[in-house]
Amino acid sequence: MTVTYPDVASAAQEIAKNNGTPTVRSVRAYLGTGSDSTIAPLVKQWKEARAAHAASVVELNPAINDLILAQMEQGAKLAASEANQRCDELQSAFEELATRAVQIEALLEARNGELSALQTQLLQQQGQLKERAREIADLNQATSLAVAKAEAGAARERQVSESLRQHLVLDKLKLESLPRIEASLQEARLLLSTANEEVARAKQSEAVADARAAAQSVRANEAASREIKMEAQLVRLQEERQSALNGERLSQKEVLKLTSLVSSLEARCKSFEATLKRATAKNSGR
Repeated sequence: MTVTYPDVASAAQEIAKNNGTPTVRSVRAYLGTGSDSTIAPLVKQWKEARAAHAASVVELNPAINDLILAQMEQGAKLAASEANQRCDELQSAFEELATRAVQIEALLEARNGELSALQTQLLQQQGQLKERAREIADLNQATSLAVAKAEAGAARERQVSESLRQHLVLDKLKLESLPRIEASLQEARLLLSTANEEVARAKQSEAVADARAAAQSVRANEAASREIKMEAQLVRLQEERQSALNGERLSQKEVLKLTSLVSSLEARCKSFEATLKRATAKNSGR
Protein backbone atom coordinates (compact mmCIF):
# COMPACT_ATOMS: atom_id res chain seq x y z
CA MET A 1 0.00 0.00 0.00
CA THR A 2 1.27 3.52 -0.82
CA VAL A 3 1.88 5.81 2.20
CA THR A 4 0.16 9.21 1.91
CA TYR A 5 0.29 12.46 3.88
CA PRO A 6 -2.98 11.79 5.77
CA ASP A 7 -1.49 8.46 6.92
CA VAL A 8 1.66 10.15 8.19
CA ALA A 9 -0.30 13.03 9.80
CA SER A 10 -2.64 10.64 11.63
CA ALA A 11 0.27 8.53 12.87
CA ALA A 12 2.17 11.62 14.04
CA GLN A 13 -0.91 12.90 15.87
CA GLU A 14 -1.31 9.61 17.70
CA ILE A 15 2.36 9.47 18.62
CA ALA A 16 2.27 13.09 19.89
CA LYS A 17 -0.99 12.46 21.75
CA ASN A 18 0.72 9.58 23.61
CA ASN A 19 3.54 11.93 24.59
CA GLY A 20 5.83 10.52 21.92
CA THR A 21 8.01 12.29 19.39
CA PRO A 22 6.93 11.83 15.79
CA THR A 23 9.99 10.78 13.79
CA VAL A 24 10.49 8.94 10.51
CA ARG A 25 11.27 5.72 12.37
CA SER A 26 8.35 6.02 14.89
CA VAL A 27 5.86 6.89 12.13
CA ARG A 28 7.04 3.95 9.97
CA ALA A 29 6.79 1.65 13.01
CA TYR A 30 3.30 2.92 13.73
CA LEU A 31 2.15 2.48 10.13
CA GLY A 32 3.99 -0.83 9.64
CA THR A 33 4.79 0.02 6.02
CA GLY A 34 6.50 2.61 3.87
CA SER A 35 10.11 3.63 3.30
CA ASP A 36 12.25 6.35 4.87
CA SER A 37 12.47 8.23 1.56
CA THR A 38 8.67 8.33 1.33
CA ILE A 39 7.85 9.04 5.00
CA ALA A 40 10.61 11.62 5.74
CA PRO A 41 9.24 14.51 3.57
CA LEU A 42 5.71 13.83 4.84
CA VAL A 43 6.80 13.97 8.49
CA LYS A 44 8.65 17.22 7.77
CA GLN A 45 5.54 18.60 6.06
CA TRP A 46 3.43 17.62 9.13
CA LYS A 47 5.85 19.27 11.56
CA GLU A 48 5.92 22.51 9.53
CA ALA A 49 2.10 22.54 9.35
CA ARG A 50 1.86 21.91 13.11
CA ALA A 51 4.32 24.68 13.94
CA ALA A 52 2.48 27.12 11.67
CA HIS A 53 -0.82 26.13 13.21
CA ALA A 54 0.56 26.47 16.78
CA ALA A 55 1.92 29.93 16.00
CA SER A 56 -1.37 31.17 14.60
CA VAL A 57 -3.77 29.61 17.07
CA VAL A 58 -4.72 31.50 20.29
CA GLU A 59 -4.43 29.57 23.46
CA LEU A 60 -7.69 27.73 23.85
CA ASN A 61 -9.32 25.68 26.51
CA PRO A 62 -7.64 22.26 26.55
CA ALA A 63 -11.02 20.57 26.18
CA ILE A 64 -11.78 22.64 23.06
CA ASN A 65 -8.29 22.01 21.77
CA ASP A 66 -8.75 18.25 22.22
CA LEU A 67 -12.11 18.43 20.46
CA ILE A 68 -10.57 20.29 17.54
CA LEU A 69 -7.74 17.81 17.39
CA ALA A 70 -10.21 14.94 17.48
CA GLN A 71 -12.16 16.47 14.63
CA MET A 72 -8.97 17.01 12.66
CA GLU A 73 -7.88 13.47 13.36
CA GLN A 74 -11.27 12.15 12.27
CA GLY A 75 -11.08 14.27 9.08
CA ALA A 76 -7.55 13.05 8.47
CA LYS A 77 -8.62 9.43 8.93
CA LEU A 78 -11.57 9.95 6.60
CA ALA A 79 -9.32 11.55 3.99
CA ALA A 80 -6.79 8.76 4.46
CA SER A 81 -9.54 6.15 4.05
CA GLU A 82 -10.76 7.82 0.88
CA ALA A 83 -7.21 8.14 -0.39
CA ASN A 84 -6.54 4.48 0.38
CA GLN A 85 -9.77 3.46 -1.37
CA ARG A 86 -8.82 5.56 -4.36
CA CYS A 87 -5.37 4.06 -4.28
CA ASP A 88 -6.85 0.57 -4.18
CA GLU A 89 -9.11 1.43 -7.11
CA LEU A 90 -6.14 2.79 -9.04
CA GLN A 91 -4.14 -0.30 -8.12
CA SER A 92 -6.98 -2.54 -9.37
CA ALA A 93 -7.26 -0.49 -12.55
CA PHE A 94 -3.49 -0.73 -13.01
CA GLU A 95 -3.56 -4.49 -12.51
CA GLU A 96 -6.48 -4.77 -14.95
CA LEU A 97 -4.56 -2.68 -17.47
CA ALA A 98 -1.50 -4.85 -16.93
CA THR A 99 -3.58 -8.00 -17.48
CA ARG A 100 -5.12 -6.43 -20.57
CA ALA A 101 -1.66 -5.48 -21.81
CA VAL A 102 -0.49 -9.08 -21.36
CA GLN A 103 -3.57 -10.30 -23.26
CA ILE A 104 -2.97 -7.76 -26.02
CA GLU A 105 0.69 -8.78 -26.21
CA ALA A 106 -0.30 -12.45 -26.46
CA LEU A 107 -2.88 -11.58 -29.13
CA LEU A 108 -0.26 -9.52 -30.96
CA GLU A 109 2.17 -12.44 -30.90
CA ALA A 110 -0.59 -14.72 -32.22
CA ARG A 111 -1.34 -12.21 -34.99
CA ASN A 112 2.36 -11.96 -35.79
CA GLY A 113 2.48 -15.76 -36.06
CA GLU A 114 -0.53 -15.74 -38.37
CA LEU A 115 1.06 -12.94 -40.40
CA SER A 116 4.28 -14.94 -40.74
CA ALA A 117 2.29 -17.99 -41.84
CA LEU A 118 0.38 -15.88 -44.38
CA GLN A 119 3.62 -14.39 -45.68
CA THR A 120 5.07 -17.88 -46.06
CA GLN A 121 1.91 -19.03 -47.83
CA LEU A 122 2.03 -15.95 -50.08
CA LEU A 123 5.64 -16.69 -51.03
CA GLN A 124 4.67 -20.29 -51.81
CA GLN A 125 1.74 -19.12 -53.95
CA GLN A 126 4.02 -16.67 -55.76
CA GLY A 127 6.42 -19.52 -56.47
CA GLN A 128 3.52 -21.64 -57.74
CA LEU A 129 2.35 -18.76 -59.94
CA LYS A 130 5.84 -18.43 -61.42
CA GLU A 131 5.90 -22.20 -62.05
CA ARG A 132 2.47 -22.01 -63.75
CA ALA A 133 3.71 -19.08 -65.86
CA ARG A 134 6.72 -21.16 -66.99
CA GLU A 135 4.43 -24.11 -67.78
CA ILE A 136 2.12 -21.84 -69.80
CA ALA A 137 5.12 -20.40 -71.69
CA ASP A 138 6.39 -23.93 -72.45
CA LEU A 139 2.90 -24.97 -73.57
CA ASN A 140 2.60 -21.93 -75.83
CA GLN A 141 5.99 -22.72 -77.36
CA ALA A 142 5.03 -26.36 -77.90
CA THR A 143 1.72 -25.27 -79.41
CA SER A 144 3.49 -22.85 -81.75
CA LEU A 145 5.85 -25.63 -82.88
CA ALA A 146 2.91 -28.00 -83.40
CA VAL A 147 1.05 -25.34 -85.40
CA ALA A 148 4.11 -24.65 -87.56
CA LYS A 149 4.60 -28.39 -88.12
CA ALA A 150 0.95 -28.83 -89.01
CA GLU A 151 1.09 -25.90 -91.44
CA ALA A 152 4.22 -27.35 -93.08
CA GLY A 153 2.53 -30.79 -93.34
CA ALA A 154 -0.59 -29.22 -94.83
CA ALA A 155 1.53 -27.33 -97.38
CA ARG A 156 3.30 -30.56 -98.39
CA GLU A 157 -0.02 -32.36 -98.73
CA ARG A 158 -1.35 -29.55 -100.91
CA GLN A 159 1.72 -29.82 -103.16
CA VAL A 160 1.24 -33.59 -103.48
CA SER A 161 -2.46 -33.09 -104.21
CA GLU A 162 -1.70 -30.51 -106.89
CA SER A 163 0.88 -32.83 -108.47
CA LEU A 164 -1.67 -35.67 -108.54
CA ARG A 165 -4.24 -33.37 -110.14
CA GLN A 166 -1.74 -32.52 -112.88
CA HIS A 167 -1.13 -36.24 -113.51
CA LEU A 168 -4.86 -36.78 -113.75
CA VAL A 169 -5.13 -34.05 -116.36
CA LEU A 170 -2.37 -35.70 -118.41
CA ASP A 171 -4.07 -39.09 -118.16
CA LYS A 172 -7.36 -37.58 -119.28
CA LEU A 173 -5.58 -36.08 -122.30
CA LYS A 174 -4.22 -39.52 -123.14
CA LEU A 175 -7.70 -41.00 -122.93
CA GLU A 176 -9.02 -38.26 -125.20
CA SER A 177 -6.46 -39.27 -127.89
CA LEU A 178 -7.89 -42.84 -128.17
CA PRO A 179 -10.69 -41.92 -130.67
CA ARG A 180 -8.10 -40.46 -133.06
CA ILE A 181 -6.10 -43.71 -132.95
CA GLU A 182 -9.27 -45.72 -133.59
CA ALA A 183 -10.02 -43.54 -136.64
CA SER A 184 -6.51 -44.14 -138.06
CA LEU A 185 -6.91 -47.86 -137.52
CA GLN A 186 -10.25 -47.84 -139.37
CA GLU A 187 -8.68 -45.95 -142.26
CA ALA A 188 -5.88 -48.54 -142.50
CA ARG A 189 -8.43 -51.33 -142.61
CA LEU A 190 -10.23 -49.62 -145.50
CA LEU A 191 -6.94 -49.23 -147.41
CA LEU A 192 -6.11 -52.91 -146.84
CA SER A 193 -9.54 -53.94 -148.14
CA THR A 194 -9.05 -51.81 -151.26
CA ALA A 195 -5.64 -53.35 -151.85
CA ASN A 196 -7.03 -56.86 -151.57
CA GLU A 197 -9.70 -56.04 -154.13
CA GLU A 198 -7.09 -54.71 -156.54
CA VAL A 199 -4.98 -57.85 -156.09
CA ALA A 200 -8.00 -60.00 -156.92
CA ARG A 201 -8.80 -57.98 -160.06
CA ALA A 202 -5.17 -58.19 -161.13
CA LYS A 203 -5.14 -61.99 -160.80
CA GLN A 204 -8.34 -62.29 -162.88
CA SER A 205 -6.94 -60.04 -165.62
CA GLU A 206 -3.72 -62.14 -165.80
CA ALA A 207 -5.67 -65.27 -166.98
CA VAL A 208 -7.46 -63.33 -169.80
CA ALA A 209 -4.67 -61.29 -171.37
CA ASP A 210 -1.20 -62.78 -171.72
CA ALA A 211 -0.11 -59.69 -173.56
CA ARG A 212 -0.89 -57.67 -170.62
CA ALA A 213 0.81 -60.22 -168.30
CA ALA A 214 3.94 -58.20 -167.79
CA ALA A 215 2.02 -55.07 -166.98
CA GLN A 216 -0.38 -56.96 -164.80
CA SER A 217 2.56 -58.67 -163.15
CA VAL A 218 4.07 -55.28 -162.41
CA ARG A 219 0.75 -54.10 -161.11
CA ALA A 220 0.37 -57.27 -159.09
CA ASN A 221 3.81 -56.80 -157.65
CA GLU A 222 3.00 -53.22 -156.85
CA ALA A 223 -0.28 -54.26 -155.33
CA ALA A 224 1.51 -57.00 -153.39
CA SER A 225 4.04 -54.43 -152.23
CA ARG A 226 1.25 -52.11 -151.26
CA GLU A 227 -0.47 -55.00 -149.53
CA ILE A 228 2.69 -55.77 -147.56
CA LYS A 229 3.00 -52.12 -146.62
CA MET A 230 -0.65 -51.93 -145.69
CA GLU A 231 -0.36 -55.10 -143.62
CA ALA A 232 2.68 -53.69 -141.89
CA GLN A 233 0.79 -50.45 -141.27
CA LEU A 234 -2.19 -52.44 -140.05
CA VAL A 235 0.06 -54.41 -137.64
CA ARG A 236 1.60 -51.17 -136.43
CA LEU A 237 -1.82 -49.59 -135.95
CA GLN A 238 -3.07 -52.69 -134.14
CA GLU A 239 -0.06 -52.55 -131.87
CA GLU A 240 -0.69 -48.87 -131.28
CA ARG A 241 -4.35 -49.63 -130.62
CA GLN A 242 -3.43 -52.41 -128.16
CA SER A 243 -0.90 -50.15 -126.51
CA ALA A 244 -3.52 -47.43 -126.32
CA LEU A 245 -6.05 -49.89 -124.91
CA ASN A 246 -3.51 -51.12 -122.36
CA GLY A 247 -2.67 -47.49 -121.61
CA GLU A 248 -6.40 -46.78 -121.27
CA ARG A 249 -6.86 -49.62 -118.81
CA LEU A 250 -3.75 -48.58 -116.96
CA SER A 251 -4.85 -44.97 -117.05
CA GLN A 252 -8.29 -45.88 -115.77
CA LYS A 253 -6.70 -47.80 -112.91
CA GLU A 254 -4.32 -44.95 -112.29
CA VAL A 255 -7.20 -42.50 -112.47
CA LEU A 256 -9.15 -44.50 -109.90
CA LYS A 257 -6.09 -44.91 -107.74
CA LEU A 258 -5.10 -41.28 -108.07
CA THR A 259 -8.71 -40.16 -107.47
CA SER A 260 -8.80 -42.23 -104.27
CA LEU A 261 -5.39 -40.87 -103.26
CA VAL A 262 -6.51 -37.30 -103.97
CA SER A 263 -9.63 -37.82 -101.86
CA SER A 264 -7.50 -39.23 -99.05
CA LEU A 265 -5.08 -36.33 -99.31
CA GLU A 266 -7.92 -33.82 -99.32
CA ALA A 267 -9.34 -35.47 -96.19
CA ARG A 268 -5.94 -35.35 -94.53
CA CYS A 269 -5.58 -31.67 -95.51
CA LYS A 270 -8.96 -30.94 -93.96
CA SER A 271 -7.92 -32.87 -90.83
CA PHE A 272 -4.66 -30.89 -90.65
CA GLU A 273 -6.57 -27.62 -91.08
CA ALA A 274 -9.06 -28.59 -88.35
CA THR A 275 -6.21 -29.55 -86.01
CA LEU A 276 -4.45 -26.28 -86.84
CA LYS A 277 -7.61 -24.27 -86.06
CA ARG A 278 -8.13 -26.09 -82.75
CA ALA A 279 -4.49 -25.59 -81.74
CA THR A 280 -4.65 -21.88 -82.72
CA ALA A 281 -7.91 -21.40 -80.77
CA LYS A 282 -6.45 -23.18 -77.69
CA ASN A 283 -3.28 -21.09 -77.88
CA SER A 284 -5.31 -17.83 -78.09
CA GLY A 285 -7.43 -18.83 -74.92
CA ARG A 286 -4.24 -19.29 -72.83
